[in-house]
This record gives sequence, structure tokens and C-alpha cells, in this order.
Amino acid sequence: MCRIGVCASIFCCLIAGCSLQPHSDADGKMTASATATTATDGSIEVRQSTSAELASVNQIAAKTDAIDQRYPAPNPPPLSSAASAVHVSAPGVLELSDGRLIQMDGVRCTVHGAEHISKFALNSTTKVVFSPSETTNQSPVVADVWLVNSYSDSSFGPSFSPITEVALINGWCAPDPTSKSKLRTRYVAIFNAFEKPR
Repeated sequence: MCRIGVCASIFCCLIAGCSLQPHSDADGKMTASATATTATDGSIEVRQSTSAELASVNQIAAKTDAIDQRYPAPNPPPLSSAASAVHVSAPGVLELSDGRLIQMDGVRCTVHGAEHISKFALNSTTKVVFSPSETTNQSPVVADVWLVNSYSDSSFGPSFSPITEVALINGWCAPDPTSKSKLRTRYVAIFNAFEKPR
């Protein structure tokens, strides 16, 4: 299960919640990886990661590990509740294929941020799972949200990526100062650890 999804400008990597990952050394540092980029024609090109990219992933992993230790990550809900997303809009609302609207709890996303989230959420191999933050019949449902990718060639099973945290790391969303989310302190810590120059 993935704890924090990490996306940089030219590559995307998921930092897993387990102690060691494939292709990591005894200290848990990433030692081998592939980098995927999107070509101008929309195809995905895979190449060997550079040492600078690996160092960046290891720095990100160190920050996320420190946050996980201080503010534990929640576990995603069962995969049986997964649904496809058909639209993402500001301030962080995902519309599911069955018509439900899900508001990412604890954050406010920009229109630009929603566009970036769409690139991950509106993918044929991606599903959405969520855990409602409160019991109510209101719409949109305020919830903690994960994206789930199932790859036929994966020996690790599906990967769960907390899209709210990916969005905070990349500056697509910011913590909502009015939120009563139980993860608010975690989200503030993530946002501050990866804050980009504004």
C-alpha cells in the first residue's frame, strides 16, 4: 500500500508504506528506478533514472517518512468500493461514473490543480476509493480520497495513492484553513515540507 504518492515534473514514483521497496538498498534508499515521460504524441517513454532523479526521490522519501512517523497516514478503504472518475473540478471535487460527487477533505485546489489531478484520476487503469469524513447525505461527500492503479504485470497488486497528498506535494492544492479534517495537521506538514516558491 502506498503512503504518499510523489510526482515531480519529469517523473512519477510511488513511495510505498513498507520498509523496503524493490530496487532499494538495505537502508530503504532507492537505488534503481525507471522514469516515465510523456512524449508530444501522448505516448509514454520509459528510460533509466538519472542519479539526480534518484537523489530527489530519496530526499522526498526521507521527508515523507518523517511526516508518516509524526502524523500516521490513514489506511484506504476496501478496493470493492472503487469507482471510475469522469471529471475533476476546483476546489477538489471528483465526479464518479455513477454520478456521486466527492470533495477532497481538508484542502482547496485551484483550477490548475484540478487539471493536474485529472491527468491521474481520469485514466482507464485508475479507480477512486474514498472514506467519508462524516456521516451525512450531503453532496458532494467530503472524504479522504485515494487513486488505485491495477497493473496486469504487477506482482505487488494494486497501488493506492492518496491523491490529496500528491496534490499538496506538488502545490496543486493547499490546506483549507477552515477544515475540520482529522488529517489537517498531516496535510499542513506535507504542504510546508514541499512548499514551492510562490
